[in-house]
Amino acid sequence: MKKKIIFVSLLAAFLMTHTACEDEKGDYLSDFSTILSFRNSGEIPLDIYSTGDDTEYQVVINKGGSELKATTEVSVGVMDDAALAIYNAEQWTFYKALPATCYELKGETKFNFAASDMYKTLDVVLKTELIKELPALKSGESYVIPLQLQNSTDSINSKIGMAFIQPNVVIPTVFFSKSGYTQNFFSDNGPVKMNFTLPVEISLPSNWDFSCGLTIDETLLDEYNTENECDYALLPTSAYTMGTTVSFTNDKESVKEANIEVDRTSLEYGNYVLPVRLSSCTKPQFVIDSDKSTSLYAISYVPDASKLSKVALTESMISIYPTWVNEGSIAEMLDGVADTYFHSAWGSGPNGEALPPLPHWIQVELPKECTAVSIGYQVRHNNANGAPQQYSLAGSMDGVNFSKIATVTDDLPAKTGETYTSPVFVGKPFKYLRVIVEKTGSGNSFAFAEFSMSTN
Repeated sequence: MKKKIIFVSLLAAFLMTHTACEDEKGDYLSDFSTILSFRNSGEIPLDIYSTGDDTEYQVVINKGGSELKATTEVSVGVMDDAALAIYNAEQWTFYKALPATCYELKGETKFNFAASDMYKTLDVVLKTELIKELPALKSGESYVIPLQLQNSTDSINSKIGMAFIQPNVVIPTVFFSKSGYTQNFFSDNGPVKMNFTLPVEISLPSNWDFSCGLTIDETLLDEYNTENECDYALLPTSAYTMGTTVSFTNDKESVKEANIEVDRTSLEYGNYVLPVRLSSCTKPQFVIDSDKSTSLYAISYVPDASKLSKVALTESMISIYPTWVNEGSIAEMLDGVADTYFHSAWGSGPNGEALPPLPHWIQVELPKECTAVSIGYQVRHNNANGAPQQYSLAGSMDGVNFSKIATVTDDLPAKTGETYTSPVFVGKPFKYLRVIVEKTGSGNSFAFAEFSMSTN
């Protein structure tokens, strides 16, 4: 374990400086007219990306003390193995000097400070690809560039006159900004064609020209439908156009977008998915992030909300799970009064039944067969712990066998008294609809002050 360096003297506390414009240079002891130090000292962890290019890091040397207009000079040197061994022994560190072939101190290492100079800079060039190939060290050990200030007739701060640049080679990645299932809606009230974008991202600003390949992988949708008990359809090839590459350029931007144009002319109302895999990258140093390499880009083609009609809900149409209520009632979420509510079970049942964990649900038996639905609710007026943070909708024709319609996690209200109206969702024909609350702030129940539903 590294021994923590403790500043034990008032002098050391006064010698810490931050930026050229913020340094309080006059706050040093008057015994020292000029004091030199590194702005960033001690251990300096530095992520360097393996892109085929070198990495530059700028070291800043500060001039401080009571005589800020003094002239002085100082050099930046590299500790030899003997000095580094002594430092390791004294500080309980386990540093190993980075081979000199793996970095370069760019330009002059001796600095002359004029009266007006408050700081000087030194560029350190790290040979990233050479560092990447160095042998692995034992646990706890690390490669460093051990820099120290030296060769000055003025004072060098012994505590912050040393800097240990500790490079960590990072493999750059490319990935979908929003991977997994992403819901998008296309209403029948508007243009026949609509443009959607699928963002592709890299883990650092782009300084290169290269491209990433996209492919359609139907197995992704098959696996998703099986795992989530869904029956979403593949977006027909006749209904969209999408480029097969996303190009990055030397413009410092880390996000580019694939454009997807969808034509609803040949679509029926339903949930469609474009299962896209990030399949290639022409810059060999970049690795495709396996956890974010696929996108189930969903397009739900739905009727406009104006075409739905509000359902006249009654208590007799609704059943619940768990089947008991400890607080409020079903009727109180249908009464139009904001300060009454239904609360799903949160304690033991009437016969001592243990409380089932979430999900809890409300089930509505509808007066007619439907294919489109929008729900609305209001958060309890005096406590928002039961506000849904995730819910799903599922439909059924017999009230027994249900098919998932949608799962919702975005744009849900979280404050007391807030109201919510969902987008329009579509599914296979259903006469029973379940609103399944899967996550709340309380973690074990949910509450609605008001609840409503509209269908086609």
